[in-house]
Amino acid sequence: MNAKDNAKRAGVDQVIEFKKESVATVEPPVEKGLIIVNPPYGARIGDEDNLRDVYRDLSFTMKHRFKGWDAWILSGNKELIADLKLKSTRKHFVFNGNIECRFLKYSMF
Repeated sequence: MNAKDNAKRAGVDQVIEFKKESVATVEPPVEKGLIIVNPPYGARIGDEDNLRDVYRDLSFTMKHRFKGWDAWILSGNKELIADLKLKSTRKHFVFNGNIECRFLKYSMF
């Protein structure tokens, strides 16, 4: 089962757009909105050293292209979260399986 199947089962597939793009080149489809990201954090996918660039690219893209947007990021690696160099406006501790994660809200100004 994938995210598209889950959205269809929940009846929200018509209001969600799914895309696979490089975080370094993605552009916002509208002026303001909400982005929810679950980037890899080295628990199952990727190694931490290579993921640092992913988090830095994510931060740069959100700061420079997604002004006016709110972003929620789920990550189980607080060192990688620190690489974002952003200040969260809300923080929730959650579990993704058995991995303790942070679900953080950032307002892009």
